[in-house]
Amino acid sequence: SSCSTVKNLGKQAVIDGCKAFIGYDGLFTIPQIDEYLSTPLRDPSAKPVLNASNTVSKLLLKGSSVETAVRASKTNASKTMLKMLESEEPYDKGALSALFENYLNLTFQGNAQACVK
Repeated sequence: SSCSTVKNLGKQAVIDGCKAFIGYDGLFTIPQIDEYLSTPLRDPSAKPVLNASNTVSKLLLKGSSVETAVRASKTNASKTMLKMLESEEPYDKGALSALFENYLNLTFQGNAQACVK
């Protein structure tokens, strides 16, 4: 799978000189509602998963370290999952499951302090 790249591709990229590689140890899971397949950013089920995942890119672009960006994404996911446990929103069940799986699988290889300069 292209999502579980950190195990092999990430490890090899670091061996070959990449400072750090962020990815997932398993599948990246994203829930989808059929009526939003062409507009995933408006999908209420996908939105919390995308927000947590996009935290990594946003922080890296602002100069944060790999470790900080990954930790922030996991914190975002944790806070969202806690809110979902008490929510009665019908789409939260799928998003909660996806957030949890992605939380467990998000990791990195290489230098934890690497950042974009």
